[in-house]
Amino acid sequence: MLDKSITKYMIGYNFMKCYFKRVQSLKRKNTEVIYECRNIDYVFSTIEDLTRLVYEIASAIAETLGLNIEKLLFSENEPIGLNYIVYKFRTLFKEVENAYCSCRLVAYKGKVKLVVCTLDNGLLKCKKLPRNKIMQRREVRIRLISQRKVRKFPKGQKVIPNFIIYRVLGQPEVGLKKWKLKPNGLVENVLKLTYDQLLAMPTKKIIRDFHCVTVWSVKRISWKGVPLKYLASKAKVAPEAKRVHVYALDRYSTIIPLEDFISEDSLLVLKNNDKPLTLEQGFPARIFIPHLYGWKGAK
Repeated sequence: MLDKSITKYMIGYNFMKCYFKRVQSLKRKNTEVIYECRNIDYVFSTIEDLTRLVYEIASAIAETLGLNIEKLLFSENEPIGLNYIVYKFRTLFKEVENAYCSCRLVAYKGKVKLVVCTLDNGLLKCKKLPRNKIMQRREVRIRLISQRKVRKFPKGQKVIPNFIIYRVLGQPEVGLKKWKLKPNGLVENVLKLTYDQLLAMPTKKIIRDFHCVTVWSVKRISWKGVPLKYLASKAKVAPEAKRVHVYALDRYSTIIPLEDFISEDSLLVLKNNDKPLTLEQGFPARIFIPHLYGWKGAK
């Protein structure tokens, strides 16, 4: 009789228990072992959040089988009733062809409640590991915090009710008839975007704190704008690009690592607290990257 293997993952302040289990009824589907995770309360808002969770689970499976992950792919999601959604992922491994691990995440109102991964029999045979070794009891802790919980208030910051406005060389005048946003450099498509064109693009709204490097913060600001990741995809950034140099109308400039620039919540902001930006806040558009201090958010 094979023993169950339990893996504990720390998610925020909770633990998720995962274990291998043999299911005889799945033999006809080229699998007989599943990896099941329960006691989950993982809050998510994007597919990227779910991908991070699946990657940690797939890594534990790969470690047990002596494999290395090659690709982790999101395949589809489907509603189950009014409140449940099932998200499906597939993990491919470098050492094995024509065999993969398929994971299904059951979510209820924005929280993952259950994960079940099925393992093709080919994965179990590739290293010829004894079944009892695959199933043996072990414990691993992995620090995995959902995107909504990972945000921390920087030490030493003082909360104030309103923004302090800094101007390097005074308040610039903005004429929308001439104003254009020009992503260029190491890109395939050099863009020249008007304000109206930006307003017509897909937008995203987030609520985040704003932190200034001069140790003040304003809490829970609503930001709405075009994801910088979307703009980068429209410009088709070259693979060798590493940094983004941003120039503001008042001649202020800042350099941002590309990976931060295109992170999930990085925005070219068009509205602040549901209103168009004021001149002081960078009208017609400003950058906001929640995990960086405000001096990287050029207006």
